[in-house]
Amino acid sequence: MLGFFRKLLGLEPPPPSPWPPPFDCEGEAVQLLATLPPCAQYVVVASDKYSGAYKCEVTVAAAYLAPFMSDRTQWSSGGTRESQVARAALPRWLQNASTTDEKTSYLPPSFVKEIDDWVLNFIRDGIADVYCKECQKSIKNIESATRNQKATGPWREWTAEWRCQSGHLLYTEDHEMRLFPRRS
Repeated sequence: MLGFFRKLLGLEPPPPSPWPPPFDCEGEAVQLLATLPPCAQYVVVASDKYSGAYKCEVTVAAAYLAPFMSDRTQWSSGGTRESQVARAALPRWLQNASTTDEKTSYLPPSFVKEIDDWVLNFIRDGIADVYCKECQKSIKNIESATRNQKATGPWREWTAEWRCQSGHLLYTEDHEMRLFPRRS
């Protein structure tokens, strides 16, 4: 009976909750940023260090990436906890980049997926430096092509590739997509 009154009056701590604590995206983003090295003036956005699809390195100024990624993350939502934390932390990491060190940073692993879809846009916009590892120099233009296109019912498959002016392979990746027909 004494235990009942102790609980009723709040003298005993409640039992631990069986539920995990609520997801604190902002807190986890701050924790992630505290573990990362500072961002340099330039950032490698594509590399064979990130994905076997790349045979080159693509570098963009952090000063360009910061507002670009900040804008993109404003209208993005959902995804895994890791991707939500990365979207919250990436713009801040880029905004705090050096503006004068002339060094290059590689992306932390959790940020790679957030930027990967935009690499070709950076190249086409002329703000990226593409370094061909076989030529051992920066190249001005890439030749992008699509091959192995196949359509089977709602499935579409293709291979995207980029090559330098000397014909060296810079990027290749197989893609597939399923189309859902509109109901009448």
